[in-house]
Amino acid sequence: MEIWNAALDGVRPASLIAHRASRTPTTWHLDQLTWNHAEVDRVLVVGGGKAGVEMVRGITAWIGDDIPVSGLVNVPGLDEQSIGGVVCRGVRDLAENLPTAAAVESTQEILRMVGQADDRTWVIAAISGGGSATLTAPIPGVSLDELRATIKRLSAAGTDIVRLNDIRGEMDAVKRGGLIAAASGGMWLTLVISDILGGHIDRVASGPTYPAFETPLKVSQHDQVVLGSNAIAIDHAGIRAEALGFNHLMHGDLRSDVTAEQAGRELAQFLIRWHELAPEMPEHDAVIMGGEPIVHLCDASIRGLGGRNTQLVLAGYIATCEAIAARGWDADEFWRHHVLLSGGTDGEDGPTDAAGAMVDAAVHRRIQEMQWDADECLRRNDAYRFFAASGGLIQSGPTGTNVCDIRIALRVGA
Repeated sequence: MEIWNAALDGVRPASLIAHRASRTPTTWHLDQLTWNHAEVDRVLVVGGGKAGVEMVRGITAWIGDDIPVSGLVNVPGLDEQSIGGVVCRGVRDLAENLPTAAAVESTQEILRMVGQADDRTWVIAAISGGGSATLTAPIPGVSLDELRATIKRLSAAGTDIVRLNDIRGEMDAVKRGGLIAAASGGMWLTLVISDILGGHIDRVASGPTYPAFETPLKVSQHDQVVLGSNAIAIDHAGIRAEALGFNHLMHGDLRSDVTAEQAGRELAQFLIRWHELAPEMPEHDAVIMGGEPIVHLCDASIRGLGGRNTQLVLAGYIATCEAIAARGWDADEFWRHHVLLSGGTDGEDGPTDAAGAMVDAAVHRRIQEMQWDADECLRRNDAYRFFAASGGLIQSGPTGTNVCDIRIALRVGA
């Protein structure tokens, strides 16, 4: 958990902004970019996504109190709060990552705000994963119900996030640059917490500030900065693993085309191979991986409760137990030295209150006492209930960031 939490700490938006941004009496700086106070009459902060609240905290602390700051950012949840003049509005239930009527209404308000920006307005767009559902404006001829039904159907079929966002872009006017295209002017800065693998930041939240080349814009300039990504989170996890004494291998997926079951079995192979090659060696080993696998949901009539991370860990646990039995190893002894973990950096795993799950010696012992059919739970997408009963859930709550998943395999040497 220390390693997984280190990954989260490495991509917390407010800390990232504080570390990379500064201001003087006459200028603001972010990385190598500079904005002059004399050219700005007001700052307008808009956007959407799971990292919205923490991004706004970081942005408003950076801008300071010397200039008017206002704006509206749509976030998960149902609460509303004002931070430094910017309203963070909850527009959907935490358990359902789908667009809502509240999200559409609030997005229209955001579009009106950017439509009033002039050339002395500095517009800062806070964009993060989850923005596809919170920042939404169905095109004429597409109803909200149709948009929701399409997303639910594609998600249940295991459509990866890139393809899903492409389809959202065809049905939603704020996607594919629709937000910045609505602007009447202004200097623009897009800050991104990316949940898209492979560096395609134009696809985060379906790209509301990344228009097609032929789209005419009225803005005077547009800068883009990636604050956090899955690769950054993996790096921070690796640093913590090394500090804890683990030899470590780090890898980040570049595409979301592997299933949760495949990813779980792949992670299990590290545990099995370590035990085969070096059961008595004193070294501590860690594999830290990042990604966002897909899940093919079973029929709703038999479907249980779970998400991609709990599904992944259950598949990895089953594969490991099968190898242990086939080789005649002592399962209790094996799990005293090994751990499997996978969790979403946003703190959400499908329609549940968990980020993911882990298996260690204590969880394995409770699983044996439960005598549940693990294969049946995997088949019915019921991994959440399996780990709720065995004490293996990771329940961090919403983390304020969102850079896909971090999964970890550990071996603690003899």
